[in-house]
Amino acid sequence: IALNLMDMPQSVEPTLAHLLAVQKFRIIVTTNFDMLFERACEKLNLSYRVFTSSDHECGVDPDSVTIYKIDGTISAPETMILTMGQRSSVASNFYFWDAIARHLMEKPVAVVGHSISDEASQGVLERRDKSRKGLYVAPNIDPVMDIMLNRYKLSAVRVDADSFMKALRA
Repeated sequence: IALNLMDMPQSVEPTLAHLLAVQKFRIIVTTNFDMLFERACEKLNLSYRVFTSSDHECGVDPDSVTIYKIDGTISAPETMILTMGQRSSVASNFYFWDAIARHLMEKPVAVVGHSISDEASQGVLERRDKSRKGLYVAPNIDPVMDIMLNRYKLSAVRVDADSFMKALRA
């Protein structure tokens, strides 16, 4: 059933931002169920590993793109977080969250194309090293979002995802 919910009449393809992201970033954390980052890797012949909050072993291969899918993935519908009850049980998976936290303490963060208003995203941002530079990329940022960005020590970059990723590539 979940696959039918996400099935579109036409194929959904990765955007330029997805394609550039998997080339630039070795670690991607997302709340999206879709497989756009995976498809971007496949299109570019990049190896990748996907971990969901159901996984208890989350190793990183330096030669692969590692994709952490906080809310699960459509490719494994049983991993999808669809209720508050499921969210509570996911929060107890120490292995998954510890793996993400280790990366967030070691590397700068760029939040691209995400509202950060959901509980899962805020949980991720709470785990990052706020002394490291962090960016929040969105074309429009309102005053309430400015308050959130300040709390998470993220600097606003007012541009769309494709333009941001192209600038990183240059």
